[in-house]
Amino acid sequence: MTESEKNKIEVELRGKVIALSLRVEDALTRIIYNFFYPKASDDESKRIFLEEFIFQLTFNKKKEILLHMVMILLEAFQLLIAMKLF
Repeated sequence: MTESEKNKIEVELRGKVIALSLRVEDALTRIIYNFFYPKASDDESKRIFLEEFIFQLTFNKKKEILLHMVMILLEAFQLLIAMKLF
């Protein structure tokens, strides 16, 4: 395999990794948006919410928020299971 072919494969692989990470970040953004969705029906409130809260979050912060949400849900399920057992 030539150096040119190796570089081409590396560029393709990096492109796939970047594309996948962008899809993961988009999914995290949608999950967080839907969880904290403002109840206001006007478009201006939704726009401000997106610009000031959602779009300002970094990828790592989105992962932390999602992890925290999952932990809260797990605790709630554990509590429900404990209540049904007793």
